[in-house]
Amino acid sequence: MRWNDPREALDVGIGFVAFFGVAFFAITLWCELSGQPALLWAVVTLVLVLALVALWQARRRIIAARLRAEADAEAERERLDRH
Repeated sequence: MRWNDPREALDVGIGFVAFFGVAFFAITLWCELSGQPALLWAVVTLVLVLALVALWQARRRIIAARLRAEADAEAERERLDRH
């Protein structure tokens, strides 16, 4: 599978990590409510949430870089059109 846009790969990663983050949160909640040990489940949930935040930030950086590049290209086209 080829992705033309790096955001596509990040979107897949975000979906994957978010799904398992919700699943591990549910497992942690069940363990807490039933009195079973839940520390390991909670730590895994925390790691997944941190990974999700990192993926969101990477996606925002990609979008910001693309917008800057488009703005720079537009400014360069306008500069060349004036001359």
